[in-house]
Amino acid sequence: MKYVGVSVKGSDINLAVVERHHGDPGFGTAVGEFSRQGFPGDPSDPASLLELTQRIRQDLRDWNAQAVVLLETTKYANWTYSHAQMRVLCIAGLMLAVAEETILYEAPKPTAIAAHLTSPKLENLQPSVFGFDKPPKYWTTGARDAYAAAAFAARDR
Repeated sequence: MKYVGVSVKGSDINLAVVERHHGDPGFGTAVGEFSRQGFPGDPSDPASLLELTQRIRQDLRDWNAQAVVLLETTKYANWTYSHAQMRVLCIAGLMLAVAEETILYEAPKPTAIAAHLTSPKLENLQPSVFGFDKPPKYWTTGARDAYAAAAFAARDR
């Protein structure tokens, strides 16, 4: 089964996929399916949100995702309104896509995901946890967090 983890960095949505079957040991294995979607246009244009939603929805459909976990937002003191607006729009696009595909959705805190992965902090995770020999593209700019969220989605419930 395939599980999707999501992290939002700026106006980019990182979607990572791990595969794991119920009862399998470990946290799941990356299957080479990763998508980085940028917000496609003007944040005040409703068509841009619709386009983003459709792109995410297509990824989820192509991957036959069983569940989606979004790494919950952490507050930043230096955020401007435009930073927060882009993040909210990206999350709204994700949530609409998940709802349209009727996929299980969660948004746990980073500490819950780190605890599941037995790591004090997500920043300490090594690519080998997910079967990578070396860090994949975007590892430090969103992929690591997305893979961690995907592993949380794949946990036995």
